[in-house]
Amino acid sequence: MKNSARFYVLVLVLWMIAAWNTAFMSIMFWPLLFGYKVLYQEPKIWLARAEFGLIVAALLFLAWFVFHLGRLAGKQSKKEEGVDKRQ
Repeated sequence: MKNSARFYVLVLVLWMIAAWNTAFMSIMFWPLLFGYKVLYQEPKIWLARAEFGLIVAALLFLAWFVFHLGRLAGKQSKKEEGVDKRQ
């Protein structure tokens, strides 16, 4: 693997860890922040907004990741074609 590919894999792994921790902490932290009454006796709008934001962030990151991985693959194939033409 090239250094740039390792970088993208590292970013993906770190993002997955951060997303998991964010989802877990939102489930554990919102009741402490807003109290039992707000979350369990009234609509869970704050938790729903947090989960929606996490989903949107995940989709945006995946789109960015796939786009840059495609660019990386395109650059690599162009380099390989250039090497083949020289030989």
